Parts: sequence; C-alpha cells; structure tokens
Amino acid sequence: SLPSHATLVALADDGSTICSYSRYGGLVQVLVLESENILDEFKVGVDNELLSVISQDKTKVAVWETNSDLRIRDIQTKTDLKAHQTLPKRSQPIIFTPDNGILFTRTEEGTLQIVSIDEEINIERPENDAKQPQLIALTPDGSQLIHSYHDGTFAVLDSSNGETLMSFGNRVGVEQLQGRLAFHSLIITPDGSKVIVAGYRPSIEVWSLIEGTLVNHFSGEEAHCTSLALINQTQRLVTSTVD
Repeated sequence: SLPSHATLVALADDGSTICSYSRYGGLVQVLVLESENILDEFKVGVDNELLSVISQDKTKVAVWETNSDLRIRDIQTKTDLKAHQTLPKRSQPIIFTPDNGILFTRTEEGTLQIVSIDEEINIERPENDAKQPQLIALTPDGSQLIHSYHDGTFAVLDSSNGETLMSFGNRVGVEQLQGRLAFHSLIITPDGSKVIVAGYRPSIEVWSLIEGTLVNHFSGEEAHCTSLALINQTQRLVTSTVD
C-alpha cells in the first residue's frame, strides 16, 4: 500500500510501474503496480510540487522538485546518477527519450533544454508570447520533438539539437481564443506519422507529420475536449470533455 497522502506522479509506458510521492513525508516510491513490490524509495522535500518520469526500459526515474535540483535515479542500484542544478523554473514536462536522455521545455521563456545522463544541451529559442511552447511530445523513435504553440501552430524539431525541421498549423487569433488554450492535449500515433490534438475548438484534429497537412478531423462534441489517449497503441481513441 502507498504511504499516506501519496499521489501518482509517473506511470511507465506499459502501465506496469508507478512512481508515487507523499506530500506529508516527502517519500518517493517506485513500485510494480500489480505486486506492489517496491523497486526504489527515497526522500525529497515535503508538501512540494513534483514532476517525475520513468524511463521506457524502467531502469531509471527522474524526479524534479519545483525550485530544486533534478535527480536521475538508477532504480536497479537505488542510487543517484546525477543531479542537475541548472534547470530553469517551470521546466515541464519531463520526457525520457528511448536512449534515456531527458527533454524539458521552459514554458515561460520559450527555452528548450535537452538533458542527458552525461551532458546538458541548452537550446535557446527566444520567441514572442504567441510562439511560446505549450505542449510537447516525442515520436516513438525519439528522433523528433513536436511542439504546439499558443497561437495554434506546430513545429517539428530534431530532438538531438533542437533544429526546426518543419512548421505547420492554422494560426489562431487572440480574439478567437479569448484567454483559452489553443490545445489541451497532444499525442503522436504509434507509427510516428501523425499528431492528434484537441483544444478550444469542439473538434479533434489529425495532422500529418510528413506533409504538415490536416488529414482528418472529428466533430460533434459540444463541449471542448480536454484530453486524448490511444487504447493500447491502436487507432482507437478515448477522449474526455469539460462536461
């Protein structure tokens, strides 16, 4: 069983392993969901905001406390691999690449930061308010990073160096958004060829990452869609709405 006041902060891609955090005691646990076998546990600050991610091979976990260092843990040896002290405030989300590197985006400044076990690559992307990165996702092979922006457009970046490979999307004006987010959810199809997004429009859009064109859209929901998920990496889509 989980410690008191524990919350789920990370789930492995295959759903077998979770990372939990107890605000009351500051205890972080990595455990197998079915057997509740604890793989690793360690202490961080109490009553904190925590971001975490489990690597695809389930050998590492990254934990970042707001206004504190990023810790990269080896789950098998239960030791810290590295503590990075140069993360900007509000670096989110954290994404492990297939080679166990980690990606960050600073939402307020528009700075993309790629952190790996051995080195740090900081890619400065100074842009105006309308072009601040909003959501990010990696293609399954980890080679490309998809950014959505506050103005409803996208950029496809080389995840190794941050170079922009392609930009596309339908620009949305401030008047149309009326303070709302252009997109609430962004996912990549299992084959890495399309991005599926949902946001302020009462519809779901499917864009080609090869041609940068809108290939399909689904409408009919009166309420705005807030989140998307593919069932077991298939073409079946689950959605939720604000109502």
